[in-house]
Amino acid sequence: MTTATGDVHEVLAFGREKLARHMLRFALVAAVVGVVGVAVGGDDRALTVVSWGLIVFGVGLAGWEFSKSTIRQEPLLTLLPEGIILRFDGVEAFLIPWSEVRGVDSITVTGWRGATFDNVTVVLVSMAFYERVIDVGSFFSRGPGWGATFIPAGDLMQVALHHEILPVSADDLLAAVEARWRAFGAPAEPSASGS
Repeated sequence: MTTATGDVHEVLAFGREKLARHMLRFALVAAVVGVVGVAVGGDDRALTVVSWGLIVFGVGLAGWEFSKSTIRQEPLLTLLPEGIILRFDGVEAFLIPWSEVRGVDSITVTGWRGATFDNVTVVLVSMAFYERVIDVGSFFSRGPGWGATFIPAGDLMQVALHHEILPVSADDLLAAVEARWRAFGAPAEPSASGS
C-alpha cells in the first residue's frame, strides 16, 4: 500500500487486488445462493432455472477474476505529476491532466441499486473535457458503476476515485490527490497585496 505522504513527484499506482477480492466474494455468494436454491427448489422449475443461472454466473465470474490474476494487470488508478490515469474494464484508460482539474473534494456517492459510499475523493473537470476525453457514449461500455463514478454537478463533472476498490484509505487518497493538484494544477493563490 502506498501512502499519501512524500514527494508529489512520486508516481502512486493503485492496483485491482482489492476489487478482485470484492468480485470473488460476490461470485461466491451468487454460487452459494444458487446451490441453496437448487437444494431447496424441489419441483419448482423457475427456482431451479434461476438457481442454476446463479451458479453458472458465480463460477464464471470467479473464473474470470482468477484468469486476470494470472496476467499482469495495469493499475486502476495512477497519480502522476502530469495527471490522473483511470482504467476501466472494457474501456480505454484516460488521462485527466492536473490543468483540467477545477477542484478536489470528498463527497458521499449513491451508487447502483442505492449503495452509499462515504468520503469518496472526487476531482472536478469541465463538462466539455468529460465529453471530449472521457465519455464513451455507449451504455454497454459504461457498465453499472459509471453513474457512481461520473456525477454531474452543473457545468462540471465530478470524477469519483473510489477508495473502496483501491488499496488505500479515503484520507490518504484525498491527501495524495490534493497535494498533486495543488503542486501541478491548482490556480495560484492571489498574494496578500492583491498583485
